[in-house]
Amino acid sequence: MSGVRDRPGRRHRLVSRDGLLLAGAATLLMMCRLAAWLLPLRAVARMAQAVAPAGSGREEVCPETSARIGWAVRAAAWRVKGAQCLPQALAAYLLLAWHGQSSQLVVGAQLAQSGRLVAHAWVECGGRVIVGGRGGLDRFIPLFTLGAAGLQRRPGGQAVPRPER
Repeated sequence: MSGVRDRPGRRHRLVSRDGLLLAGAATLLMMCRLAAWLLPLRAVARMAQAVAPAGSGREEVCPETSARIGWAVRAAAWRVKGAQCLPQALAAYLLLAWHGQSSQLVVGAQLAQSGRLVAHAWVECGGRVIVGGRGGLDRFIPLFTLGAAGLQRRPGGQAVPRPER
């Protein structure tokens, strides 16, 4: 009988744990939205690097933790006005670091057929895209990554090819 009594308590703790993660993700997402709006990317990256705990990335990545964080950031983004890909990626990167998960925030660009430059940001953790994983990421040329080594220019990010007309 004691197992039956424990079960609702466990479920309540799990729901509370997810609720706390969601509330934290929403708060962090609002702060990242404001930072991305007010500051240049390099300054935002330096701030994110300073706030992320030193040596936060473990060699082992916990898929459950990274999936929960991805869920929380995506769910919070529905409720935070203007939380596009960069604020979402920043929030996910910081939450993953605070949970001891090694990850990389990637900023890429592509030149659309209309001639317009389109940028996108996403976070990779353990070889999986956690947030920003809309289809067609292979069309974006990675320009910068933010990870354990700080903000790094990607080798392939020198030039964006022009579309054929």
